[in-house]
Amino acid sequence: MSKKQLDVEAITNELHGASLFFAPPPHAPTPEKLPLEKAASRPSGQEAERPEGRKAKRPTGQQAVRSGGRSLKRVVKRHGFDVYHDQVMSLNKIQFEMYTRYGKKPSIGELVRPALDELISKKLKDLNQE
Repeated sequence: MSKKQLDVEAITNELHGASLFFAPPPHAPTPEKLPLEKAASRPSGQEAERPEGRKAKRPTGQQAVRSGGRSLKRVVKRHGFDVYHDQVMSLNKIQFEMYTRYGKKPSIGELVRPALDELISKKLKDLNQE
């Protein structure tokens, strides 16, 4: 039994754009005509301009004071936890109440971080007393 030979000429013809099915649209720019990205033409060290009113949303570190009086910048790290549905609902309610009273909507993380600090402090104190 002999192997069937591929028609290399027909495949080459298809790959070079002669296929009606794979033909590029007539108005599509060729890769040589595509504009370069603005970021690539920017000198290093310069940042892109942002439209007015838009700010970069990055977590900011908190300032904590060590026992020696030196300040320590705490870095916020994103981490997922499993919590109960009623806990999330209660946090959402607190968040809404704070927004209606003070006009600023705190993030859930802003609400949880102080509670975690308190829990960690208590647990470490309990473990050191054992």
